[in-house]
Amino acid sequence: MRARHLSPRTEQAYLGWIRRYIRYHGTRHPAKLGEAEVIAYLTYLAAERRVSRPTQLQALSALVLRYREVLRTGEGHRPCDQGDQSPAGQGREGPDHDGA
Repeated sequence: MRARHLSPRTEQAYLGWIRRYIRYHGTRHPAKLGEAEVIAYLTYLAAERRVSRPTQLQALSALVLRYREVLRTGEGHRPCDQGDQSPAGQGREGPDHDGA
């Protein structure tokens, strides 16, 4: 992560998200986890932990960095992207609510 020139605070936050993600999945190695596990974790954060959208996006960014840079997964083999498929892209209300 140091090669990405992240601030020390961002680096600490990202490492925290990665540790929590691994613990959430029973300490399985991230290389053995895929898109379904990333989505499950983000859904857990949104639905059960009720974290804000910016917090979900920070967790997603940490995981994307982990898979792209550290585990070197290929462009076509990303476990998750910052598209609208993740709970983070749905806002706090989730996919079934319009927020009104």
